[in-house]
Amino acid sequence: MPGLVRAPEADIARRRTYNRLQATRRRRAAGVPERQMYPELRDRDWLIRMHLREYRSTKEIADILGCSPNTVRGAMRLQGISIIPYDVRGFLRAAREARGVSA
Repeated sequence: MPGLVRAPEADIARRRTYNRLQATRRRRAAGVPERQMYPELRDRDWLIRMHLREYRSTKEIADILGCSPNTVRGAMRLQGISIIPYDVRGFLRAAREARGVSA
């Protein structure tokens, strides 16, 4: 396209960083609360216990923590924990209950 001037990569990155810092400052000045962190989602052993041993769904884990199921899924992906499919999880729960083992 004629007349279109491309900014150098470093200049674009610098502007992005500045805009992010500026937006953070404006949110703080407006009294917008900081993003809530969930330390349990960084604890791999806790996630394994909840999902792979107690067979809880990502929605159930999210309800416990008060966050979104997508947040839980993302944390599990980052921790390298595979998500048990719905049908398989239901079968595993039923088998555990049949054996009389509590969570």
